[in-house]
Amino acid sequence: MFFNSLPFLAGFLPVVLIVTVGLTKFGGRRAGVLFLLIASLGFYAYAFPPHLLLLLFSIFANYLFGL
Repeated sequence: MFFNSLPFLAGFLPVVLIVTVGLTKFGGRRAGVLFLLIASLGFYAYAFPPHLLLLLFSIFANYLFGL
């Protein structure tokens, strides 16, 4: 699934935006951000699952560098 594909634009993006806004409004900012993180990882895992480990390592390393 690409960013300009119909399944992304008509399915994934609207659902993620609606759920993220709803969670942020009713569940707090942390819940919205956590859902957005999980949805993003799911999107990239759908494209090529082996790269998910590399992405998780990159997130963790950038977090440590930012401390």
